[in-house]
Amino acid sequence: MKIGLLTARARLAGIVILCWITWCIEPQAQGEPAATNEIRIVELQGIVEVSPAGARTWVLTQTNQLLYPFDRLRTGTNSRVALRWSDNTIVPFGPSTELEVLPPHAPGAHAGLHLIRGIVSFFHRDKPGRIRVITRGAVAGVEGTEFVIGVDASDRTLLSVIDGRVRFGNEQGTLVLTNGQQAHVDVGAAPVRTAGFIANNVLQWSFYYPAVLELSELPLTADERSALAESMEAYQSGDLLQALERYPAGRSAVSDAERVYFAALLLSVGKVNEAETNLTSVAGASERLERLSGALRVLVASVKRQEMEPQYEPQLASELLAASYYEQSRALPNVSLPAALKLARKAVTNVPQSGFAWARVAELEFSFGRRGRAEEALERALELAPRNAQALALKGYLAAARGRPGEAVEWFNRALGADSALGNAWLGRGLSRTRMGDVAGGREDLLVAAALEPQRAELRNYLGKAYASGGDLERAMGELEIAKRLDPDDPTPWLYSALVNFEDNRINEAVRDLERSKEMNDNRSVYRSQLLLDQDEAVRSASLARIYRDAGMEDVAFREAASATSADYGNYSAHLFLADSLNPGFNLVSRRYESASFKEFLLANLLAPAGAGTFSPALSQAEYSRLLERSRLGLSSRTEYWSRGRWAESGAQYGNFEKFSYDLYWDYLQDPGQRINNEVELRRFGVQMKLQLTPEDSLFARVSTVDLTSGDLFQYYDPAFASRELRVHEKQEPLVLIGYHREWNPGVHTLVAVSRLQDTYRTTNAATPIVLVARSELNDVEAVLGSSIRERFRGEAVMYSAEVQQIWQTPATATVVGGRFQYGELDSEVIQNNPNQYVEFFPMPPDNALEQDLGWLMRRWTAYGYHSWRVFEPLQLVGGVTYDRLEMPENFRMAPLSADTTTIERVSPKAGVIWTPLKDTTVRFAYTRSLGGVTFEQSHQLEPSQVAGFVQSYRSIIPENEAGALSGARFETYGLSLEQRFKTGTYLAIHGEMLYSDLRRVGGAYDVLETEDFALPSKLREELDYREHSLTFTANQLLGAHWSLGGQYRLSQAVLKNDFVDIPDQMSGFLVNFVPRQRRESVLHQLTLHAVFNHECGFFARSEALWLAQSDESYAPTQPGDDFWQFNVFAGYRFPRRRAEIQLGILNLGDQDYRLRTLNLHSDLPRERTFAARLQFDF
Repeated sequence: MKIGLLTARARLAGIVILCWITWCIEPQAQGEPAATNEIRIVELQGIVEVSPAGARTWVLTQTNQLLYPFDRLRTGTNSRVALRWSDNTIVPFGPSTELEVLPPHAPGAHAGLHLIRGIVSFFHRDKPGRIRVITRGAVAGVEGTEFVIGVDASDRTLLSVIDGRVRFGNEQGTLVLTNGQQAHVDVGAAPVRTAGFIANNVLQWSFYYPAVLELSELPLTADERSALAESMEAYQSGDLLQALERYPAGRSAVSDAERVYFAALLLSVGKVNEAETNLTSVAGASERLERLSGALRVLVASVKRQEMEPQYEPQLASELLAASYYEQSRALPNVSLPAALKLARKAVTNVPQSGFAWARVAELEFSFGRRGRAEEALERALELAPRNAQALALKGYLAAARGRPGEAVEWFNRALGADSALGNAWLGRGLSRTRMGDVAGGREDLLVAAALEPQRAELRNYLGKAYASGGDLERAMGELEIAKRLDPDDPTPWLYSALVNFEDNRINEAVRDLERSKEMNDNRSVYRSQLLLDQDEAVRSASLARIYRDAGMEDVAFREAASATSADYGNYSAHLFLADSLNPGFNLVSRRYESASFKEFLLANLLAPAGAGTFSPALSQAEYSRLLERSRLGLSSRTEYWSRGRWAESGAQYGNFEKFSYDLYWDYLQDPGQRINNEVELRRFGVQMKLQLTPEDSLFARVSTVDLTSGDLFQYYDPAFASRELRVHEKQEPLVLIGYHREWNPGVHTLVAVSRLQDTYRTTNAATPIVLVARSELNDVEAVLGSSIRERFRGEAVMYSAEVQQIWQTPATATVVGGRFQYGELDSEVIQNNPNQYVEFFPMPPDNALEQDLGWLMRRWTAYGYHSWRVFEPLQLVGGVTYDRLEMPENFRMAPLSADTTTIERVSPKAGVIWTPLKDTTVRFAYTRSLGGVTFEQSHQLEPSQVAGFVQSYRSIIPENEAGALSGARFETYGLSLEQRFKTGTYLAIHGEMLYSDLRRVGGAYDVLETEDFALPSKLREELDYREHSLTFTANQLLGAHWSLGGQYRLSQAVLKNDFVDIPDQMSGFLVNFVPRQRRESVLHQLTLHAVFNHECGFFARSEALWLAQSDESYAPTQPGDDFWQFNVFAGYRFPRRRAEIQLGILNLGDQDYRLRTLNLHSDLPRERTFAARLQFDF
């Protein structure tokens, strides 16, 4: 015992040291980078020239050119450039701009900027005061984040603050401007505030306007086409910047058609005002030209996200393309994207030679996840317009989707070569570089993307995630808050901010943001599945159950997870959410939901791409959430110690690469238990691997072993009733599962799972219960005697399982059909001797009373179908049916064994309703029937584990403490719940459930006959009928930023009837230690109250009060029900970014023992005051 204790202490010490070392070497994000004063050109369009310090000449420059103090830079008429001013500052410059680089104004500051003329957009993410901008009329001290400053021909300086704070002034006066404020200053005058401004108008020169004008629809004359030939050739190739550059210098448009063309070119560099001037003169022209000019106006409205009613119904390809962009900008769930794709396809039909239209079709097909169609359309687009930057960038995204980030970077570089201001290309390259491990380079690309197109919410989302992944949570939240303002209807930044707040230990804020994300997605799921879905698998793999759990809202977590799977069955994230919510951990006593959790983890692993990693219960405990995908190795560990000598360790070493991920996990439990012969030692090891064969096909494999040694683990009313002799050794090895997933189209999945399971189960017990039945010559029962005997038992099961499941899903419906075949070989060996009573009926030692070695075959055929239909927005109906045929041994566990087999056939209907009559009110109902398994093969299934939010997959419903092992049990369930959420952070739910289970089984017995010297092996039939009715009320309340309160009251009534049908009601003889028919009933009241405190500094605490009261009149009066309270307290600290967590606590503070009947489901509570400690880390 001392050696074991020292080993355990050494293990804990090793983990602490490893965690500390990891923390020390982990790069911390709190420190700011040193000022380097290195200014570099990161993006350039058109003509950009540099005049080095002291020179009088100007020379053309290029990207990656470094600038130094007193260098000057200027842009041409239709040109622009972006400078990387520091690690966290990008400065885009508009056309006709001239500036001078200034030396730092103070120690530790960055270089300054002298704006001579033109316009500059400052995208500043550095410390306040590090950069100073001067003009002839004023000085701007950068204290904020984003602003636009311009100098016109009269030297008037105009400053517009988009976000943050800027000190703006001169000798005559100073103003401090904040969000949405604007001021101007003339030379020699004090700055003056102006009226508010519209950010889109100030920044319109930085917007990206895709090409929509189809030149074949433009009525140009032959002379015009000749004069514009070079420009139009570049346009047709997709290179709009070259088209503008090749437009004849100094040429004035000679017709309205040419004005429309020139306006389209001006839009390509963001010159909206000049484009509008050209379009205005087209008014009153032909209908065709009005349609074409109207198409350009619709495009401007879509980019600026402004409402606009077009003058004409779209007919021309140019109109259809503009309308496609406009429809997408409306962002109506389940409407906008399908409508945008329909318009783009119509444009292709009208003008099959339009490279821009084909590229638009490809982009939208990809947004629906239809990569095959996207690639076909994209190939056509690049064949017609090989220089189209949007198409080249889409090629990069397709390569990234195929798990080829290196190839993707090459395509993004080509796109930037065609148009260096394309935010999508910078975004894609940043994500791909991050995926390859270049985190700093990837973050810089994302910074550039957001700076070039600062009004695009999705770019802010990704920049926020990049900051969060680097540990800079303050900047991350800043970007996400801006994204929320830019696109108030997008739930994505709310989901991201929930994860960031969770990582920053702001649990209540995380819950509120999570709820807001769900609410904005029509209360269906926290994952955005209706618009252009965030495809970053890192976020979709986050454990959302942990957020609710840390707020003490475990019941809310389960309801939300069940809602997510009901709304989006093909979404692996939803199944992971539900699996985490059901995960039983090291609970080896109450394992009712073990099968459901196992199945949900399996579904999540099969449906997820390899880039998302693999999922296991060990990894679900990890505290650290990744927000961006990247290749990496990781280690997660969770260790618990209880003062009674209990040690529990679970962990995983995992890796995630381009097309491959793995997870090497382990669990270890050593517990001396709470009574004699209650110890247990569990070792579980496994490895999971996921390989992405193609973007549509993936392969999953798992190999695991389990080794369990224990005494008597059953619950008892009185611990003294437990067996002192029972010893159990169970070994499962190897457990092998191979799965295949094919995604034909978004929402259309084929899943295949094949497994081989092997289990060896050994027990020894000096007092195994037996039944002796005395029979007359006519075989009538004369007496029944209950006794016990020494037994050695060995059982081995080798199971094979194969299942195919097909999923069809649309926004309104989901259909799941599948078939499963399971085959098993079971062998049991049993020896019984040394009876404790009635020795005269058995041979004397060393002869054995019983020796059996039997084998059986098990076969199960299952077919099932489920259909979910959202009839209209508040109402969802679920229906299904399962057919099972099970051939199994009649009795392979309870000696004497039976060589016979039995067959069970069952048709199990399912029905469910989810009704949302009000926005925050949900009513659920479910009815299910199902059939249990023979052994642990029942967990290796893909069939849905829940209907309308109610679990239907159970390891068992009848408590195994009361009835032992149960094979082929029938289940029938009813569930009804009402859930209400309030804006005050209040969550209420009332939940009623009726669980029914019946079983017809055969147990071993001995017949005592007058004609025989010794008792003969025989059998007794038994019928079990279990009814459990429960009513549960839960309430949770978030209080401010730190506190959450909760309570749950559960009233359950359980009734178990058993009937040995072979024993007649009227007997001539007698019964000893045996009751042939019983009705046991128990009512249990359970009340749980808790208060949780979480502080952003990392400190957290939780207190719990548990009240249990049981009445069980059907039992002997000498064993009355109990009524008691237990109290638990915990406190701990979470390290920054939740890399590690330490928790200390005291269980059963009042040292309260108890006596509870096991007929009611309840946790195995500590029977004495217990100190508990937990350490977990993830890196």
